[in-house]
Amino acid sequence: MDQRTRVAVIITKLTAGAGVVALNGALALDPRRFVVTLYYGSGDRLASHAARAGLRTVHLEHMAAAIAPRDDARGVRELAALLSGHFDLVHTHSAKAGAVGRLAAHRCSTPAIVHTYHGFPFHDFQPAWRRSLYIDIERRLGRSTDLFLAVGSTVAAEAIRLGIVQV
Repeated sequence: MDQRTRVAVIITKLTAGAGVVALNGALALDPRRFVVTLYYGSGDRLASHAARAGLRTVHLEHMAAAIAPRDDARGVRELAALLSGHFDLVHTHSAKAGAVGRLAAHRCSTPAIVHTYHGFPFHDFQPAWRRSLYIDIERRLGRSTDLFLAVGSTVAAEAIRLGIVQV
C-alpha cells in the first residue's frame, strides 16, 4: 500500500499570481513522500504545465470566482465527493476555493486543512454589511482550518487584526 501523504490542492483560478503560488507549492512537494492532486475551476496553461510535471489535475465544474449560492453549494457537494476518504491534507488557495474547499474538506472529515490567504474578498469600499458578512464567513471557516499561510506580512497582519486567524 502507498504510504505517501495524499494532498489535494484547490484553487479557483489556476492563473496569474495565486495560481503560480499554488502550482509551485504543489510541485515543491517531494513525490517520494506526497501524492498531489490539483483541483481548479479555470486555467489552461498552468493546468497543462502541472499535468506535464506529473501532477494529477482535475477541473471542477462548479468552481467559479463569482459568488453564486446555488452553484457554490453544488461546488461543495462536487468537491466533497471527490475528496471523501482520498486525502490526508487539503490545501486551499484564494477566497472562493478557500470557502468551498474548506467546507468540503470539513464535511468529509479530512484530517488536515490548510488555507493560504492571497488577499481578501472584502475591502473598505464595500457596503459595511457585505464586508462584515465576508469577515464573519472567514472567521467561521477558520474554526475548521488547521493551519493558515499568507503570501505576505500585510495579508497576515490583516488576518490577525480582524480576528480571522488566532495566534
